[in-house]
Amino acid sequence: MGELLALDDVDVSFPGGVHAVDRVGLHVRAGEIVALMGPSGCGKSTVLQVAAGLRAPTSGTVTRHTDRIGYVFQDPTLLPWRTTRRNVELFGELDGLPRTERRARADRVLTAVGLAEFGHVRPARLSGGMRMRVALARALLVEPELFLFDEPFAALDELTRHELGDELLRLFARHGFGALFVTHSAGEAVYLADRVLVMSPRPGRIVGEVAVPFGYPRPPELRSSPEFAALVGSVSQTLVRAS
Repeated sequence: MGELLALDDVDVSFPGGVHAVDRVGLHVRAGEIVALMGPSGCGKSTVLQVAAGLRAPTSGTVTRHTDRIGYVFQDPTLLPWRTTRRNVELFGELDGLPRTERRARADRVLTAVGLAEFGHVRPARLSGGMRMRVALARALLVEPELFLFDEPFAALDELTRHELGDELLRLFARHGFGALFVTHSAGEAVYLADRVLVMSPRPGRIVGEVAVPFGYPRPPELRSSPEFAALVGSVSQTLVRAS
C-alpha cells in the first residue's frame, strides 16, 4: 500500500514559548486507519492541522503524497442557511467542480451516508448524528485519498457513535482511503484502526503504538468480545503510562 502522509521529527512551538509538539513521527498508508490518542492538550489536533497543511511545523518535515484530503472536525460546521445538499456541495463549489458533476457526486455521497431523503432539509432540522453524516458526505464529495478526523463523534451519544463508526468502516471498505483519526476513546480507536498511536502530555510526542490484529470488515459484535476488551485495556494502560 502506498504511503499518503509522513510526518518526520515534527516540532511545533507557539508564540510565547509554548512547546506543543515534540519530534512527532507518523506515517499513514492507503487502505489504513491510524488512530491518534493522548491526554487533553497534548497536541493531537495540532498534529492533525500540520498534517492537513493548516499549520506549518516549527521544524521537521511533512510529506503528502496526495492533495485529495478530506478533513472532518468535531463540530460539523454546516452553513445553517443551506440545505443538506447545498452543504454537501460546498467543497465542490470551492474546487470549481461543474454544477452537474457536483450534483451527481452529492447524490452518490448522500446515498452512501444514508441521507438521500434529506437533501432538501436544513441543518436545524437534523439530529446531531445526521449533521455529522452531512459533514462526512461533504468531505467525501471531493473523493479524498486521505481523511483527517478530529474527534468527529465526541459530542454524540454512545449508540449514535457506534452507528457512525460502523458507517465510517463501510465507507472505508468502499473507498479504500487512508485516515488519521484523533479520538479520546480507546474503544473507538481499537474498533476503527489498524494501529493506535499514543501521545504524551505536552509537549506531545509519540510514546506508544498498539497494533490492532482484527481484520476488516469488523462486525458490531466485535465490541463485546473478550479479545476486543483485552486490547482496549492494553491501549488504556498505555495511555495511563504515557500520562
